[in-house]
Amino acid sequence: MSLKIAVIGAGVSGLVACKELLATGLEVSVFEKGENVGGIWAYSEDPDTPSVMRQTVLNLSKAQMAFSDFPFPDDCPDYATHQAYEKYLKSYASHFDLLQHIRFGTAVTTVTPLAHGRWKVVSQSSATSATKEEIFDRVVVSAGQNQIPNMPKTPGLDVFKGEVLHSRNYKSFEPFMGKRVLVVGVANSGADVAVDLSGNAEKVLLSGRRGIWLLPRFLLMGKPLDHLMSRKSFGFPSWVTNMFMRFMSRLMVGDMSRFGLGTNINPTSINPTVNDHLGERLATGKIKAHPDIARLHEGEVEFVDGTREKIDAIIYCTGYQRSFPFLPSLAMTGQASPNSPTLSLYKRIVPIAYPGLAFVGHIHGLAHSAVAEMQARWVARLFAGDLKLPAETGMQDEIDSHALWVKHNIHGGVSTCEVPPFPYMELLAKDIGCNVDTRALWWNRPVLLCLFKNITLYDIIDDRLEKWPCVIMIYFALPFKVYGFRRSYDGTLEVETFEFDRYTDKLEEMQFA
Repeated sequence: MSLKIAVIGAGVSGLVACKELLATGLEVSVFEKGENVGGIWAYSEDPDTPSVMRQTVLNLSKAQMAFSDFPFPDDCPDYATHQAYEKYLKSYASHFDLLQHIRFGTAVTTVTPLAHGRWKVVSQSSATSATKEEIFDRVVVSAGQNQIPNMPKTPGLDVFKGEVLHSRNYKSFEPFMGKRVLVVGVANSGADVAVDLSGNAEKVLLSGRRGIWLLPRFLLMGKPLDHLMSRKSFGFPSWVTNMFMRFMSRLMVGDMSRFGLGTNINPTSINPTVNDHLGERLATGKIKAHPDIARLHEGEVEFVDGTREKIDAIIYCTGYQRSFPFLPSLAMTGQASPNSPTLSLYKRIVPIAYPGLAFVGHIHGLAHSAVAEMQARWVARLFAGDLKLPAETGMQDEIDSHALWVKHNIHGGVSTCEVPPFPYMELLAKDIGCNVDTRALWWNRPVLLCLFKNITLYDIIDDRLEKWPCVIMIYFALPFKVYGFRRSYDGTLEVETFEFDRYTDKLEEMQFA
């Protein structure tokens, strides 16, 4: 009899977890408190419903955001709007027949460990308020990342008379037309909100505690920015990568210190701010950058450099706290305190004391959907009995080692959810035997250049024809199928045949065939 698995959340991570668990023959029930798949990508105009804002566009290209066995449609642009991405996730759920396993409008209220590694899950219907108790063999948590806004305790906030909200509740610029707005936070959400407000609000101020490394979505050659990411790029020494990223940022958008947003923090220690318009809005004065807030007054803000500005509203773009109210013990998450950013989990997935509990998608960094997919595959193999965990001491050593890496490599050195995406995926892939052995490729095929290509097969068959000879491109695809880094699915053969024929036609055109 197959194990019964409860998956909490039907966002990006919950969907791929459901699909991978089903693929191993496990019985899966997904609990989703909303009425749609996609999590925050299920857009809502309701300010009290967490979702992306109306103008949100993906910061990573479709090559990075697609699951390995389900590409975006050909007519999707390089960077999908939130509407296109929500449609993609719905298509993914429909294609793999996941909807029948999802209970919409059902929130998990309590998860309690039982004897023999089983779990009691209590859920509640939003329609009837009726509760239900069920027993599961394993539990996957794919919710809790974007629920509780992180609101800084700004001095003077209690005396400020204007409007205060978090980016979680921001949908569009309309309510702020003609107002003087302070945006707090210079990461991606802060940049997006400030740009959306500029030209519509009377004044837009952008405040941050640190500077940024700003990058546009497209390179000078017209290629998506993330096409620079490859196996080889993550193998370079950090000083080389930092030097290159500094050069690219200054080449594409210039020195941000002229706007007060320069930084000496290494680019690899903070996530870049990806925005096509922020530099221009700063240069034209539509957005004015300021340092951190010293304190708020009744109708104005005072910054740490002593300057003051009159404001009508504050929008905090300061991220979220991790919240798992359905888990009764901090030992289940490895958190030192409720809502702590640190999850002490083996391989960022499993708590030492509860090997039947897994967290999928609770990571920071680039390529979130790809990382969540590899985590889901790892968890599926673990719960199917094909992967064994080490002794508790070995698990703790791995957790301590990663915490040390975060301390030395990530600005702030606090959140252990930070991961280097591609090396981390390689680590998980080795555990379940689906990694690409590049040494074997060196000896068996003339594909050393594979090291310089993107880690996913999807990117390899994407649009690199003009960059590398097609003969080598065809060789690239074969080892990934042989070594199994990406799972096949219904229609894979047809897709691969189509791609092979398409490149063969190109070969003839280029006189390689």
